[in-house]
Amino acid sequence: MNRVIWVVLFIVIAVGAYMIWSSGDRGPDLAQQPGVRNGLNDEGKDQGRGRSDYNAQWQASAHAKVVEDTARDGCLQCHTEQGFINPNVKAADIGEPKAQTCNACHDFAGARNEHKLRKVEPVTLPNGVVMDRGDSNLCVACHNSRRNIQDAATRSGRKAPHGSPQGDMLMGTNGWEFGADVVSYQNSAHTGFENACIVCHMAESPPEGQPGFNEVGGHTFRVKSGDAFNRNACLECHPETVDANRPAYGDYDGDRKMEGIQSEVEGLLELLKAEIEKRIPGGGKLSESHGNVVFLKADGTEIPPEQMDEKLYLAAYNYFFVEADGSHGVHNPPYAVTLLQQSYKAITGKDVPNAEIRR
Repeated sequence: MNRVIWVVLFIVIAVGAYMIWSSGDRGPDLAQQPGVRNGLNDEGKDQGRGRSDYNAQWQASAHAKVVEDTARDGCLQCHTEQGFINPNVKAADIGEPKAQTCNACHDFAGARNEHKLRKVEPVTLPNGVVMDRGDSNLCVACHNSRRNIQDAATRSGRKAPHGSPQGDMLMGTNGWEFGADVVSYQNSAHTGFENACIVCHMAESPPEGQPGFNEVGGHTFRVKSGDAFNRNACLECHPETVDANRPAYGDYDGDRKMEGIQSEVEGLLELLKAEIEKRIPGGGKLSESHGNVVFLKADGTEIPPEQMDEKLYLAAYNYFFVEADGSHGVHNPPYAVTLLQQSYKAITGKDVPNAEIRR
């Protein structure tokens, strides 16, 4: 009898300790937000790989931060929860801007699909190309270039792509395609994934106790964070993957070394920027400011847009397009490499020296 009492007492203490631990101070509890059902954080869920905490994952993501001046009405739709839910909201209507929380993406009041995502309809990119990649349509509602490089007003205004052109890059569209009549701008297999963004960026987080647990994968939306890399994002198609910088198929930047695709694209970016800056009068610098491509003189003053060669601007646009995508070529290696190589050729009159040229 005494043994039974001790067993029951032990169980009570263990359960109580777990409840105290699981409700500890780990930051804002998203389940307490209006409209979010209890249990959304999935605390205590055991998938045989360790405890998944959607709250902790979200806090590790860029979505957990208000990252833009929310006094500007045009920024609210993607940089605040309130604006994403109601695209017509004005800055004056928002007392306290919220980052992109659970409520922003998940419509708990009215189920639009099985995951209760708010926006699942196909997205028309700025140049008119329609992207329909399942649940990833929600991501691309914000992750697009906001520019149509085919638009004369974009070019005459020397506009730069918005800092999140991942949807355009993934679909292999909306860069300035120099020599498109003779050059084939091909796409990666990534372009055809049904839930393209989600397949990689929301792959299961590494097991508890391993680097990156709840810091990459899942609702962190990160494939890499610091030294942590989520191999689960790549393993299904690339079982040999050990790093995001997967071996490239060629020496694309002409440095006579076969490197990872990210290293090759970074090399091309450096080459293209250097060639652009050689052509800015007086040893100037290439920059981007307030949504515009800017050419600066050596003294830091801006050269008026109409005084710069359009071809140089278009090469600079492609430079910022690939750079702002942020994947260093991984989202769509063939398209990124071809844009940079052909931009180099357009302003220099020759192919990247010693490089394998994609055609």
